[in-house]
Amino acid sequence: MARVKEGLFRLSRTITFSESGGGNACTARKASFVGSVGPGRTFGSKLRKRCENAPLGIGVVYELSPDFLWYDGFSTWINVIYNRVPGFIYDENHKFWVDGLPEHFIDAVKVTPRSETALQHPYDLEDFLLPDNFWGVPVFIRDSTEATLDSPILEENFTCFKNVVNIIRSFGVKVVVAVYPQHPGYAQTGAFGVYGPRRSYAKDIIDSVKKMDVILFDENKFGAHDYTDKMAYNVDHLSTSGAKQFTHRLDSLLSKLSK
Repeated sequence: MARVKEGLFRLSRTITFSESGGGNACTARKASFVGSVGPGRTFGSKLRKRCENAPLGIGVVYELSPDFLWYDGFSTWINVIYNRVPGFIYDENHKFWVDGLPEHFIDAVKVTPRSETALQHPYDLEDFLLPDNFWGVPVFIRDSTEATLDSPILEENFTCFKNVVNIIRSFGVKVVVAVYPQHPGYAQTGAFGVYGPRRSYAKDIIDSVKKMDVILFDENKFGAHDYTDKMAYNVDHLSTSGAKQFTHRLDSLLSKLSK
């Protein structure tokens, strides 16, 4: 659910689910997570250091959100989250804790005061899941025709995406590219999803990714998926039930890769 760009890890549009309780526990033993990366010339060096200083497991799960490729990092990450959440800068200043966390660090985080007025839903560190709701009606935050193939933002973001894949593969680690489900009703429109782009453009991007040295884990399938109304929180986020199905399938894939 958390929309985080240019940090080392991001999961969006779903929350991984584990019956043992931990949000990412089901897959964390097998892989690391890297999310859709916005523009940022320093990200490649940060990721390389991360790969050099901490084990990535058998693979890296890398989110592909074609609609986000037309958004710059400042408007979607730096200005909205990074500059307003002290924890990101704090972690960055401590090199993302590659040498391990201090004693009682997690206990201290658990008791950190939170602004209740800013919370849409109650949560804790062991259960950060969206409630079951429904897909609703397909909506459009941005006209899909605004996203053009000659966009310099698209070029920079997709170049960054490919660079991340190349860096991870250079360490001999498998890359699983995950495409998250959105409202199946978008299949009846000209848009890939809530933020666009045109479906034909999204198909070209996904086809390009298929040609890379990656494993595509496409759970959206341009709307031809089996995530029911109960499994959705809104048009582009899975609920607890949807996250459970998504994660069990991803876990099954990672288990096969580990053999």
